[in-house]
Amino acid sequence: MNRRWNHAGRAGPERRDAGGPHGKGGAVNDHPADLDRVLSHLPVFPLPNLVLFPGIIQPLHIFETRYRQMVEHCLASAPYLALALLKPGWEADYYGTPEVFPVACAGKIVHHERTSDGRYNILLQGFQRVAIEEFVVDRPYRRARTHLLWDHAAAVDFVEIERQAAAIRACLKQLAIELPEVVEDIARVLQEVESPQQLADFVAYFFIPECHRKQRILETLDLRRRLDETREAIANVLLHVYSELHKEEGRNPTRLH
Repeated sequence: MNRRWNHAGRAGPERRDAGGPHGKGGAVNDHPADLDRVLSHLPVFPLPNLVLFPGIIQPLHIFETRYRQMVEHCLASAPYLALALLKPGWEADYYGTPEVFPVACAGKIVHHERTSDGRYNILLQGFQRVAIEEFVVDRPYRRARTHLLWDHAAAVDFVEIERQAAAIRACLKQLAIELPEVVEDIARVLQEVESPQQLADFVAYFFIPECHRKQRILETLDLRRRLDETREAIANVLLHVYSELHKEEGRNPTRLH
């Protein structure tokens, strides 16, 4: 679960602000006063196998010319873009304008490195779900009119939401017991992830492998439903771990507990 640069992969579990001596960073909450206006038109970075969630820091390697230009524009103006999942069949029109799902995650470039050949390594921190309304095709890369999306939950759901969040935390704690190699990562998450929204998004990002299922969760604004699905996902992960450990014990009956 270590952080690594890639253009369509998974990030490590680190959830800190990014920055450092080799690039420019920014605090997560260091947003301009006119953020709503900035986020009403966003460059769109479409990928075939990655769904970003609010709060997640995603390393990305940018090598295509059009997306290098996108990053350069963001760094010169406002460091925000929307990461969107490509719809099935994108291969036929990849270098054109293949379709993307209508809900994306807006993110902020909180760190960047430019290589000697003009490529970029960036850290993109997701912070808000957005709906793509329509595309503006006036540059080599696509931009879109967007609006922010917000979770909703009825007042009567609050007790159930807290119950589901507690169940997810319990599964994560048990997973840390069964898999000592991830205990530090999970402990850090349990300490830093405070809200049920963050918890659901964390589980969806790290423990659900199927991109289209992740996309469905990204599009789910009913927090109770989202928690229910992510609770089921982490419970299934735990059951799988139990099953694998049981098989290992069968092959090695002298294993000490």
